[in-house]
Amino acid sequence: METEGKERMRRILKFITAFAIITGSSMPIMAEETEVEKMPVIPEGATGSLTLRYFDDSDETAPIPGAVFEIIQVADIGRGVDTNGAYIPLAEGLEFTDDAVAEDYEAKVLEAYEANPELGYTAEGTIEEDGTFTFTEVPAGAYLVRNTETVRYHITSIPFLVSVPETNETQDSWNFDVTAYPKPNLAGDLSIRKTLSGDEASDTDVFSFEITISDAGSYKAVLPGGTEGTVKNGDVISIKGGQSIVIYDLPEHSDYKVVELEANQNGYRTLYKNSEGKITYAEKADAEVINNKEGVKTGVSTDDIALGLSVIGGGLAVLILLLYLHRKSKREQKENDETNA
Repeated sequence: METEGKERMRRILKFITAFAIITGSSMPIMAEETEVEKMPVIPEGATGSLTLRYFDDSDETAPIPGAVFEIIQVADIGRGVDTNGAYIPLAEGLEFTDDAVAEDYEAKVLEAYEANPELGYTAEGTIEEDGTFTFTEVPAGAYLVRNTETVRYHITSIPFLVSVPETNETQDSWNFDVTAYPKPNLAGDLSIRKTLSGDEASDTDVFSFEITISDAGSYKAVLPGGTEGTVKNGDVISIKGGQSIVIYDLPEHSDYKVVELEANQNGYRTLYKNSEGKITYAEKADAEVINNKEGVKTGVSTDDIALGLSVIGGGLAVLILLLYLHRKSKREQKENDETNA
């Protein structure tokens, strides 16, 4: 029985380590090589503290105040001689597995608590101006830490597991004051504007933008006309001249691309500016699609054309006009190529 309890703890410690790697969190974990027989039994009713340190940088110079985190107990910790330090899941389905995916495990935890809200200990806290928040009087156990509310230019951080208490540095006692470091997911914005130019461009014409975003997910947006909505990869948005779309909190380093489905149609010439690139943290990428539509211009008045026809003959005047339009078209095509380059 004693051997079985020790082996169970070692398996669970291995899972906690794997889960921390999956989530990318810098959470404290009990070492896999802990010698169970050296650890004192955790007293009944013992509580500890859990301090979260949430910063944009590893040097902890850029705190993220206002973010809200919740801790949800998923397991108790054994206090008997044979189960000392072993995690005991609070409900069926909360068992630990080496191949756990953070979001999948989170869904199981929320489902278990929906079925029984009194299943275990839960608490919520808001990161303070110094980038920290401390949960106090936390009952001994294993906890899921999840980010429930984000702040500007941040996406919900990945959930992770933490133990209260954890083993001390010498692996022979318990540390009841635990510190964990949630990993931030940074973000930036994307603005897309439709601009019309030319004497025959109409602000009633509707254009379609296909938006490609390399990162999966649905993102808050202000759509044409000022309505709020969401945008995801592959969405096609209808837009008129002078209108714009702003997509908020796209993941940092994600790729974006904007393509107009009616490009260079219906008499319009389509020019792109910054229509593809990468999202930068706390910045807004400004993409613009310009459509130009001009009437035929000869560069001379109708009176001049009439005079020319009477003097040099209609055929020659038409030839001169065609040559002018050909050169004008070549010049505009060159300008278009340079703009899209």
